[in-house]
Amino acid sequence: RFPPSHAVFNFIKNRLRPAWYKLARHGQPVFECPICAKTGPFQSKRLRKNPPATRRHSKCLSCGSVERHRMLHLVLRDLLDNREPLAESVLHIAPERCMRKLLASSFERYETLDLFMDDVDHKEDLQHTTLADATYDFVVLSRVLTAPPDLDACLAEIHRVLKPDGFAVISEPL
Repeated sequence: RFPPSHAVFNFIKNRLRPAWYKLARHGQPVFECPICAKTGPFQSKRLRKNPPATRRHSKCLSCGSVERHRMLHLVLRDLLDNREPLAESVLHIAPERCMRKLLASSFERYETLDLFMDDVDHKEDLQHTTLADATYDFVVLSRVLTAPPDLDACLAEIHRVLKPDGFAVISEPL
């Protein structure tokens, strides 16, 4: 029996492409990803054609992380290693796949929220959620707050769902 097409695609993407890339990019710089601990060349990403712009050595071929994910991972790792006492719950808004493992393994309760993704615990608009007040010790989000029209409502919701001694880790480009 032949596996579903998405299984074949994922196998090629996650196993064969990194090996091919290593062979094709022999002599290129080698990096270690702090998220998945894989070592090898990273893929460059073309930002635009005209005028040409490329982010060199940007994407980890194993976990798919880019610079912003790796920076957020390092910040979270530092925060989580030095926190006291052990936090119980985290809300990961617009969850990046490469960050899920770290957050899920670091908290007793890991929940996700996004308006458009299907594989989340809460499929809601961040501007108006139905989450209970003071529910989470941590709220983590990256590159989310530039999308909704009402930034103040988003920040108010984040503040509302945080426990009094909780905090949010927010990573935004602006």
